[in-house]
Amino acid sequence: MILLFLLSVVNISVSIAPLAGIMEEIGGNYFKYEVIYPVSANPHMYEPRPRDILKVKKSELFVYSGRAEPGAEKLCRIAKRCISIEKRLNIKRDVNPHIWLSPKLVKVMADSLSLELSRLVPDKKDMFMKKASMMKFKIDSILKKLKDSKKGTILLMHGAFVPLFKELGFNVLVVAKEPGMEPGARRIKELSEMLNRQRVLFGVCESNRPCTPVKMLSKRYGFKVITLDPLYTESFTDFLRKTVLTVKNAANSGN
Repeated sequence: MILLFLLSVVNISVSIAPLAGIMEEIGGNYFKYEVIYPVSANPHMYEPRPRDILKVKKSELFVYSGRAEPGAEKLCRIAKRCISIEKRLNIKRDVNPHIWLSPKLVKVMADSLSLELSRLVPDKKDMFMKKASMMKFKIDSILKKLKDSKKGTILLMHGAFVPLFKELGFNVLVVAKEPGMEPGARRIKELSEMLNRQRVLFGVCESNRPCTPVKMLSKRYGFKVITLDPLYTESFTDFLRKTVLTVKNAANSGN
């Protein structure tokens, strides 16, 4: 029986690890999830390699987020079946492309992906839809834990986390538009003038990315800095639960 079950598992490939976490939370062990991009890769700049093409060709489905991963469009063209989540959800171009970090969009994504997984394993449709509903319930429950936390302005090194923190109720200041981009003296001066007029609750750096300006400004203005991973490797609800706890502690710690 175990051997028959293993043989029935359907291969799905995804561009980045967060999408695998989202899909696994809905599809469980009925699928094998292959992450194409290396963990350390910048999805905005990564170019697919021959081995990536082979992995996608062996999969029944390839999923990527959209504009945030321009290299994934090449893989989409050779996949048996391909989904751009942005296109599937009709997300407008003025929406921040880091959709896997938005609780609101992940909830919408859950319903859409449950239907897509049902195409691959039709007799489990009810289970996938139930898991999607449970995922949305967990997201709402986790967000409620920030209800009594202080809200105010935070400083982000990069714009990837803008959707998440706006949905958590914070105002945001962004140092640089692209990950790893070092702002010039003019931008630092602008930020310093802003921080002279308003209190910052905390700053946010990204794992494995330069964050010198945020750390420098934190020393000058006395706010705490936390580090989060925009390319998380666990389920979205686990990522959100850890993030909310970290944010709650930072927001309530005071300067």
